[in-house]
Amino acid sequence: TSTATTIQGVSGAFTLGGRTTFSDAAVAACGVCYSTQSGIDFTDSCQAMGSCHDDFSAQLGLQPDTTYYYRAYGQNLYDASWGAELFMTTPVQYTIKASSVGGGSISPSGDVGVDKGNEQTFTITPNSYYGIKDVVVDGRSVGAVSSYTFTNVQTSHSIEVEFIYAPPLKAYNIVASAGQGGSISPEGETRVMEGGQQAYRIRVVYCC
Repeated sequence: TSTATTIQGVSGAFTLGGRTTFSDAAVAACGVCYSTQSGIDFTDSCQAMGSCHDDFSAQLGLQPDTTYYYRAYGQNLYDASWGAELFMTTPVQYTIKASSVGGGSISPSGDVGVDKGNEQTFTITPNSYYGIKDVVVDGRSVGAVSSYTFTNVQTSHSIEVEFIYAPPLKAYNIVASAGQGGSISPEGETRVMEGGQQAYRIRVVYCC
């Protein structure tokens, strides 16, 4: 018969897996069965695998902060064999609501789930001709930052980004010169950005 040995490991809150080993009959089916109650069998929730060669894993829609019991199984044409029953408690998970207004994006966005005690970084990217006006975290401005990290998450949070239109400014040249009897400073060509200003000092030389 084929046997399903004990679960090889748990990778993250929602991944369970197992291993099948072969003897004289090929494995026809394998998977993981799970429940919030011990005594796992085929009457509980089961996730079949598409491939039953050696290690396998399944992504399951488990609830956070819940203890689950689970067993791997393997079946051939004649019988089914179970691995040892194990259990795990899924982490507490909080939600960070990430949104943006205007010309740009925040990544990841929407409702982002974060396990208790973990951290989550958000990257803020303005579109062309836009800049970051402000980033508001839990109702408090943290300035025009391009990224923000929530550390040691212990509750739900929110982050909102506002962008502002910021087209590139034009540059203009001012040419200043003075004739006889005085001077101007700075003299010659001065480059000034659109909306800027440039001061000049003019001196008059009086003749006796």
